[in-house]
Amino acid sequence: MENTSGQGKAAVIPPELGRWNWGAFLLNWIWGLGNRTYIALLALIPFVGLVMVFVLGFKGNAWAWRNQQWESVEHFKRVQRKWTIAALILIVLFMVVPMAILGYVMLGMKDSEIYQLAVTRLQADKPAMTALGAPVTTGFPWGNFKESGDTGSADFSFSVEGPKGKGEVLVNARRAGGKWTIDRQGLQLEGSGDIRMIGAPPKAAPRTAAAAVTPAAPAAPVAAAKDAPPPPAKEPAKGAPPTPVREPAKDLATKPAPAPVASTGKAAAPPAPEAAKRAASPMPAPAARRASPPDADARACLEQGSDAAVARCAERYR
Repeated sequence: MENTSGQGKAAVIPPELGRWNWGAFLLNWIWGLGNRTYIALLALIPFVGLVMVFVLGFKGNAWAWRNQQWESVEHFKRVQRKWTIAALILIVLFMVVPMAILGYVMLGMKDSEIYQLAVTRLQADKPAMTALGAPVTTGFPWGNFKESGDTGSADFSFSVEGPKGKGEVLVNARRAGGKWTIDRQGLQLEGSGDIRMIGAPPKAAPRTAAAAVTPAAPAAPVAAAKDAPPPPAKEPAKGAPPTPVREPAKDLATKPAPAPVASTGKAAAPPAPEAAKRAASPMPAPAARRASPPDADARACLEQGSDAAVARCAERYR
């Protein structure tokens, strides 16, 4: 068969070239520049490029045969095979290299100080370990890490799994003075929307009605008040006259009663002024029950003035 490659639309396409071209499909506009098929640049246009890559895969061999001179069909096949291999290598590199870099970064993050601090804090939290069980395995951290000298911040999460359950740990931390400090760390168990805070103090039990009543403080003993020293006396200001001291009022009730006077049959002496006052005052309740004297001797006896003498007279003339 005559070689008609490079003759444009007049070129006859060999039957064995009517196959899918992986190099044109995978490298599209790059393949087009290398094979003088400039229509492949349409792959750079948004939305149009999504359709153009399939068109290149389907018609790439025919366009490349017509637009460039080839030595033979075998030569054409060898070159297109190389384009396919190059496309596969580039795709593998673009997929493997980023994943390798990501894995290296994640391994470094798992060995970082803040990650180890979060795992240690998780393992020291009794409620969290009770829910997960021991031992636990932790996954790679995902999130934002920023460090600049001795300062930085971290907001990340990592998976955790134990014999009793599994979940996700959420961490928010900051770095100051070269030291990491965790501000908040929580555990979200699988199938639960609640986040248990790690490292937080346990919640106090609700107070019952009985516990809510505060018992009254015991009264201070009276003896303590009596034994307390008196307050120090204030010294008078210089030049001020001394404060007069008042004597306590005399209690008349505490004065001793006058000794009883024996009855001699003579007329009683006139009562002293103090006795007269006592006689004029109303008699107490026991005196109210005394009987009236039957004669003048009994009346004289009652006028002795002494309560004891009056009581004896009342007993005598009852």
